[in-house]
Amino acid sequence: MLNVNPPEYYPIIDKLFAGRIKEAVEAFGASLEELTVFVQPEERVLNLIFLLKVRGLRRFLSMDIDPFVYGLLEKLASDATETLGKVYGVRFSISGFKVIDEGPEGIPSEEAPKLIVNGPEEIKEILERLGKGLIITLREWSVEFSALAVTVPFEEPHVLTIVLKMNRLLPPEEKGELEKKVRHKARTYLKTLTQRVFPLEVKIIDPEDRTLASILKRKVEIEKEADELAQSEEVRELMSLLGKGTPDS
Repeated sequence: MLNVNPPEYYPIIDKLFAGRIKEAVEAFGASLEELTVFVQPEERVLNLIFLLKVRGLRRFLSMDIDPFVYGLLEKLASDATETLGKVYGVRFSISGFKVIDEGPEGIPSEEAPKLIVNGPEEIKEILERLGKGLIITLREWSVEFSALAVTVPFEEPHVLTIVLKMNRLLPPEEKGELEKKVRHKARTYLKTLTQRVFPLEVKIIDPEDRTLASILKRKVEIEKEADELAQSEEVRELMSLLGKGTPDS
């Protein structure tokens, strides 16, 4: 759920921030429960304050959660300034943020692997049984990992995502082979657990994983979304109050 105050900035926050924040959080096997953004215009600067309600992020990240979120928000603000901001002569600035993690606290790496489950209540038992089965299998395969996340979004599309957090760096070939094995085993388990068919994604995160980097570097997609926003009459009027208007206005 996305809340923006004042609401007239909703399209901008939705296009340039919300989707990428959600994707980054989910890449680590967690879920974004609610995102609230306060926009405070000051001349040609849009000061942004973020309140993120997440589930399971602190448990899955080995690093401190605040630097991770701050780095993510700063990158998104920079991209917004370089795209839509250039059109209107407006700068996006992070004025503050707060993260509320409604999941369990973080776990020391030396503890046994942990299972993280997120999904609609009606299928949660299935997800838990799937996760427990995969943990047993991974141990039998002598795979060294610290956490396994099994998640399904509460809203459509209901894609089942399995995220495996490794303790060591894997060569690309080994990572690809493990993804195939986990995907095959997950589908086998699902056939015995439910008649429902889920699209399935498997992600493996190691100490040098580039999942988050790939999310943050998709500049072409960002520029396309910013261009769409720039063509909106509502956004034109809103931003022209802060900046210089569009070049052809």
